[in-house]
Amino acid sequence: MTKAGRWVSGCRGSGEVVYGQEIGWPACLGSGVLYLFSFQYPFPLIKRAWELGLINAHIPESCGGLGLGTFDACLITEELAYGCTGVQTAIEANSLGQMPVILAGNDQQKKKYLGRMTEQPMMCAYCVTEPSAGSDVAAIKTKA
Repeated sequence: MTKAGRWVSGCRGSGEVVYGQEIGWPACLGSGVLYLFSFQYPFPLIKRAWELGLINAHIPESCGGLGLGTFDACLITEELAYGCTGVQTAIEANSLGQMPVILAGNDQQKKKYLGRMTEQPMMCAYCVTEPSAGSDVAAIKTKA
């Protein structure tokens, strides 16, 4: 089990562990602003979060992920956002790109695409649009 898994298990009910300190949030509090104004992608912080197991929380264990539920992933997200919401958004964006594969992918697709996310720090993308809805996924009328 990863450090994040131990943190989440230990955090249920007690909430005493401030795991974000291990990632260096005192430094992130200042550097988050640096990334904001320099328009640089915060990959050094994302890589550190990946090393600690704080990214890919939703990926099933069968694909090398933590296989955590929504509540546990929210605990991690909240802690990351404490340091810098901009950096946290960059980190959490992976879940948006992973979710269609987690929900609708077959086993082969899950292992191919999600497995890569757990082998090295890698970011994924998610794109959706429709002429009448734009990126408002709730207003999409197209059916596959």
